[in-house]
Amino acid sequence: MSLQYFILVIILLLGTYKCNAQVDSIARKGHHKFLLAFSSGVAIPVGTFAEFEVDPYKYPSNISGVAGTGFNARVQVVYLTSRNFGFSGMFYSSYNIAQDLHKVDLFSGPAKHGQGGGYYQQSYTYETSNWQSYSFLAGLVGVAYFDPAIINFRMSGGIQYALSPESNLKEGGVIIDPPDFYRTNKYTVQPSMTSYNYVINLGVDFQVPIHNKWGIIMSVDYFTSHASFNGESKINTDYYDEPNKLYYESTTPTAFTKNYTMINFNLGAFYILK
Repeated sequence: MSLQYFILVIILLLGTYKCNAQVDSIARKGHHKFLLAFSSGVAIPVGTFAEFEVDPYKYPSNISGVAGTGFNARVQVVYLTSRNFGFSGMFYSSYNIAQDLHKVDLFSGPAKHGQGGGYYQQSYTYETSNWQSYSFLAGLVGVAYFDPAIINFRMSGGIQYALSPESNLKEGGVIIDPPDFYRTNKYTVQPSMTSYNYVINLGVDFQVPIHNKWGIIMSVDYFTSHASFNGESKINTDYYDEPNKLYYESTTPTAFTKNYTMINFNLGAFYILK
């Protein structure tokens, strides 16, 4: 799913929206000036955020799991300077469970050299955790009134704090160097890394009044940012067919980027402060 699909969803929602709520609507009375909203919902990763990218020439460039569908929560304020225009602010957080990577992602193929391993990989185990982000955004809002509902069109930008998942990879294999033959295990730990970056948001809110001061809010949002992660991965290797078992410990720089992009669908409540 991409930005084009996001725009299509908005068009379909606008084209099919109907509401017959019998309330003394805000649209009849005049515009609200200051609104507070709370909502949560599903966070769907799109683009490279939902894909695994590896550089085979930079081991371990990245062994973080692919972001799966998760959830998000946010607090939002809207302040109108006129009936149809104003400003919006938002604190937003997201949580996406990373999916386990498959052999075809981590390695070039069965019985081939492991990812930078320098030996023939025969087995592996892999574990990962989750992706997280926290963002503060501010921007402009345009308001349209479809009695008794109100629709906010938002465009905003801000700062994002993103965290990659911790990932652990154990490779089992052999080194064949005639006449020697060594069995070996290699353990790679890629820690959770952080990125501070700019984030852009396009969104639409559908406000349905239930009472003169509060109601239900439904939102569709597109978030995108370019996150750069830098850190050090720890690699432990042991050789256990030697007469005296050998054990090596090392660290290596790890760096990768992600277009941290999601489409979110939220449901919540709003309250009119003024």
